[in-house]
Amino acid sequence: MLAACQRAARHRIELERIANHIGDLGALAGDVGFLPAAAYCGRLRGDVLNLTAELCGSRLGRGWVRPAASPAT
Repeated sequence: MLAACQRAARHRIELERIANHIGDLGALAGDVGFLPAAAYCGRLRGDVLNLTAELCGSRLGRGWVRPAASPAT
């Protein structure tokens, strides 16, 4: 049971990390003036955040990963 909870938490954290990295890539593209890539990264990040919202009810995953707590039901 504990291993399954840890695996689920790891996947949740990875979704958040992916969204953050995509946002960072979009910001870098916008900083150098490559707006098509910035727009694409923004849309892609939105897709990841929408997936997070479907899974936990919040686009930013609030309350999804709780340190040293049982998994949310």
